[in-house]
Amino acid sequence: MSTETPHDELRESLGDLPAIEVDDMRAERVRRLAHAELERQRTQPWRRTLRRGYRTVEPVIVFGAAAAYMMWAFQSVLAGY
Repeated sequence: MSTETPHDELRESLGDLPAIEVDDMRAERVRRLAHAELERQRTQPWRRTLRRGYRTVEPVIVFGAAAAYMMWAFQSVLAGY
């Protein structure tokens, strides 16, 4: 039985890629931008909470609207009889 996963095969093929030579200025700029983004996310935890709440509430609202529409449609059909 093989314990390899598709990710192992991908990891091996990525290891065959050549290394990119980046000049020091560009590498430092990318590092600063990455650190600034990480710091921004760390100092604004309310954004993560808001996003998580939105992901939870949105499906409930959509389901409620769909259920209300279905109830209205059934009532309209039954009123015609």
